[in-house]
Amino acid sequence: MSELAKFPHHTKRGAIDWPAMPSVIASFRGSYDRPPVKASPEERLEAAHHLADHYRHARRPIPPTISAII
Repeated sequence: MSELAKFPHHTKRGAIDWPAMPSVIASFRGSYDRPPVKASPEERLEAAHHLADHYRHARRPIPPTISAII
């Protein structure tokens, strides 16, 4: 499984699903009712870099959860 399949963030047409991004970011750290996504450190790092690229391209601030990983 691709590391990005664990962090779904594109619509079926391939666009960035910005409304879903807070949930994707939260999946890195988990929440009160969900554990973090199971992924190796390498998978998490690669996914974090990929997501950060989307934020940079959109000229949006990179969330602290992602900044802490990259």
